[in-house]
Amino acid sequence: MADIDPAKLVAALRKAMTMVEALSLKVEFLEEQNAKRARTEEELAQHLMRLRTEMRERKIHIDDVLIASVNALIDHQDAENERIRARLGEQEKDLRYLQSYVAGHEVALINLTGQAPELVLLEDLEAETCASPVVEVGAPVSYPEPEAGGCGSDVSPATTAGR
Repeated sequence: MADIDPAKLVAALRKAMTMVEALSLKVEFLEEQNAKRARTEEELAQHLMRLRTEMRERKIHIDDVLIASVNALIDHQDAENERIRARLGEQEKDLRYLQSYVAGHEVALINLTGQAPELVLLEDLEAETCASPVVEVGAPVSYPEPEAGGCGSDVSPATTAGR
């Protein structure tokens, strides 16, 4: 061990101390960076928690709005259904009136002719009208004479004179 040069040993120790100082600075820098990273992670975690809370609140609000909208649609549909029911009731009433009106005319025709009237569908009438474009307006309508002893035999000519 006697051959170790003290100058070289001092130089090696100085070099080692410089390296230790450089490594210490690097460790300090890394510790600072690690602390910054930890603070950033903490801030991000807090921000994410706030966002989650806010999103839950928004979701609740959106759910409330959607439920209110659906309820409004249901109420509107109920009102519309009620309006349609009322209209249908009026149409059924009108239909009963028209059926009574037609029945009265059928009875009058039976009394006049002694025969049951034929059923003429509107589709058939439209087809006939389309098939023959010349239609005489104001042409006299003739009904067959009532059968003797038929339903119309008790109707006097004075009753039918105004018709």
